[in-house]
Amino acid sequence: MTDVGLGDFKRQCGIEEAKKIQEFLAPNYQIKIFSKDHLNALIYQGDEAAKIFHLYLHDNHFDLITKMPAFMGRSYFCEKCNIGYCHKEDHKCNHETCPGCNNEQKCQLENWVKCTDCNRWFMSRTCFDNHKNDKVATKKGKVQKPKHQRWVLTK
Repeated sequence: MTDVGLGDFKRQCGIEEAKKIQEFLAPNYQIKIFSKDHLNALIYQGDEAAKIFHLYLHDNHFDLITKMPAFMGRSYFCEKCNIGYCHKEDHKCNHETCPGCNNEQKCQLENWVKCTDCNRWFMSRTCFDNHKNDKVATKKGKVQKPKHQRWVLTK
């Protein structure tokens, strides 16, 4: 902590101290702080970086959040718009998702691959595989898990 200019560890830290730590960690790390006093809302975030520390501020103390979806009580968490959500296909925000497979990062164009189940084209084999990913493609272009299996018995 002395490298950051905060002295020893034996004192309370708040947002101002977190900002100093963020300056020290930049550009490789980003700090995001969620607060109990603000109904677990995001109250601070440093400049965007590849690696992120999520912190929970409560009772003048910081805890590390290791899994944002669990903290939010959701299945997924979007780092771009800082919200949790339950269904990947329902979350739409302004960051670059792949229009083919809806992956969080846009797939690179390699060789187009057609899905014969939904008649859509995908930018690469990886994009196509993401689209299929143990799911059934529908004619509407959406991908859904089968709700039930139909068994046919033959003699």
